[in-house]
Amino acid sequence: MAVFIFLILTTLFALVSSQGAYDPVYNCYPDYNPSNSQYTTSLNTLLPSLSSNIGDDGFYSASEGPANAIVLCRGDIQLDECRVCVSMVAQRIVQDCPDRMRAIIWALNCTLRYSDERMLGAMATTPNINSTYSNLNVTSPDRFKGALETLMNDLRSVAAKGSSGLKAAADIGSGPDGQTIYAMLQCTPDLSNEGCDSCLSQAAELIPTWYPIGARIYMPSCTIRYENFSFYNITRLQESRDQPPTVLPPPSSGSR
Repeated sequence: MAVFIFLILTTLFALVSSQGAYDPVYNCYPDYNPSNSQYTTSLNTLLPSLSSNIGDDGFYSASEGPANAIVLCRGDIQLDECRVCVSMVAQRIVQDCPDRMRAIIWALNCTLRYSDERMLGAMATTPNINSTYSNLNVTSPDRFKGALETLMNDLRSVAAKGSSGLKAAADIGSGPDGQTIYAMLQCTPDLSNEGCDSCLSQAAELIPTWYPIGARIYMPSCTIRYENFSFYNITRLQESRDQPPTVLPPPSSGSR
């Protein structure tokens, strides 16, 4: 039995570590939630339920009393990986942002945010985070800028035209000096095509102008990532794109 439990924990740790769920970035809004309030009770019920309810499209929204939450997984990961990531960040966000009315947490492969206000269908570009994981910059910044902008524009158009089940796109571009650029863009699929396009356009403006070889831009409604190595599963992304879209609920239901 002990060996069996050890194997389960080892597997879970591997899944979580692969998603960066132990090293997320987050933003706690400044408005505090009174302790022992109805909101706290609703939030404590809502957050643990998210991972088990999220479907194959990796997007889910729900409400419990005055508390609302939205979760989004990367469109190129499997459902079990998605659920592990959501479960971990749901626990982490309570630890990192105690007694807050609103908060958001970005892990490598999933995003979770909650609020006392309705969020579904509303584009949000703040707060945002610009993350780089390398001190190396490209050898030909001007040429790299042109190649990156072309790739971003092409992927933004594809992502924005996605369905209500998935608004994501990934591809490669040819950079200077034989360099390959790998990029993936994604919006929460509750956005309109125009809203997704606008969000990704604003996110692209946050790419560091010194052009590191890799960067990640996190916004509540969209994300951008590019690297000099392949990091996405294009086959899984295509499978997710082919899934029938989940029908959004009427405003009164508050869940998806």
